Amino acid sequence: MHHSKPVKTPLCSAEKLSVTDGSRLGTEDSTRYRSIVGALQYLTLTRTDLSFVVNKVCQFLHSPTTVHWEAIKRILRYVQDSVGLGMKIRKKLILQW
Repeated sequence: MHHSKPVKTPLCSAEKLSVTDGSRLGTEDSTRYRSIVGALQYLTLTRTDLSFVVNKVCQFLHSPTTVHWEAIKRILRYVQDSVGLGMKIRKKLILQW
């Protein structure tokens, strides 16, 4: 996805994900889907702008479809375009007197 076209939003506001849309992913693709969703969940610690859409795709971990896979790819294209966003977490420096 290095050469994919970036997008400005992680998910279309009109898009409604459903368990019945699309065809079910195979075993290998389902495993890849779950792995990417797990990585995105970790990313939401510093990227709160992704929390809603990652929660949406998490709802379909039990049986992901091609429509859910497309949603994941869109989220990744958004992350690629907004790599500089997010909270910086630093170790707190404690000074002792």
